[in-house]
Amino acid sequence: ALSGSAMGGNIFITAGASHDSSNGGAITITSGAGGDINGNGGTLTLIAGAAGSTGNGGIVLIGSGEATDGYGGSISLLATSGVGSSKNGGAITLTAGGATNEAIAGNIVLNAGDGYNNHGGNINITAGDAGTGSNDGGNIILAPGLKTGSGVGGFVSVSGAQLTSVGVYAANTDALNLQSVFGTGGITQ
Repeated sequence: ALSGSAMGGNIFITAGASHDSSNGGAITITSGAGGDINGNGGTLTLIAGAAGSTGNGGIVLIGSGEATDGYGGSISLLATSGVGSSKNGGAITLTAGGATNEAIAGNIVLNAGDGYNNHGGNINITAGDAGTGSNDGGNIILAPGLKTGSGVGGFVSVSGAQLTSVGVYAANTDALNLQSVFGTGGITQ
């Protein structure tokens, strides 16, 4: 326990650096495996510190290694497949923070990298294919937020120099906006 304005202590975990052509040391944190009979695997939890009465909550920052003459490091989030009859695969959920007292809720931002004398990076969103038999393929659902009172409902906006749309279905046509902001040919469908 701390009193007054003293700061809490820090914890640093650092693997060893390498020299010449060797690889740097790795850090592996693994939760415990479940028991042989109906045992669940242990949970691995990373939680930043809570704020005081007027402060900001702590930040969880995950970054890959920077290269000087090579490929930049990658970050992978992988949920595992289910094994057994009717055992679903694991899900990946990204949820931004809500807001209270007239503040604005948090955003989720996905940005691909800009190119330097080469192509810009892509953002690929692909639903899962169906398995064998007569099963449905996965859906990609873009659902804007509902309005309250005299506000304006959210919209889905897709813009770019060239757009190609195939099988576009909008339950509410007012909520779907496909536009080519730089091209002259409009939308190809």
